[in-house]
Amino acid sequence: MGTGRILILTLLAFAISAVAGYFVVALAFFGAWELMGVHDQDGGGAMAVGFVFAPIGAAAIGVLGAAITAYRLMGKPALPVTQQVSRDKQTILRAALAAAGLFIGWKAANYAQLFLYGLSRENIVFGIMFASARYVLPILFAFIGYKLARRIGEKTQ
Repeated sequence: MGTGRILILTLLAFAISAVAGYFVVALAFFGAWELMGVHDQDGGGAMAVGFVFAPIGAAAIGVLGAAITAYRLMGKPALPVTQQVSRDKQTILRAALAAAGLFIGWKAANYAQLFLYGLSRENIVFGIMFASARYVLPILFAFIGYKLARRIGEKTQ
């Protein structure tokens, strides 16, 4: 695999890992607070999580995800030209199904937010799920579409 492709995939892995890491760290803090019965009267604790702790965790998880991706990709040999054409078709299929998954996830987020709205007023965990559904579900469905395209590509070979 070429170094340009490794660089792009590593940067993409960093971005995805950082976004996911932000939500994981924030949800871990808020979930722990909910379990321990912590009441954040003025919102200062939530602001500290949102602006200090979660970004630090996101950066650390993003760097870890990028390092793992770069390490795994550097060990792969370059493909011959005949296999490269087949791989390009698979890439187009993966991109198309990932885009379709992104659209479906965006629409599913609307319905999830409708469902979670009433619950979010009673429990902070449901409130966080309500707020993050708009971002998490499209990424999740795009990932499912990408993996589905990978399985389709494996069956056609």
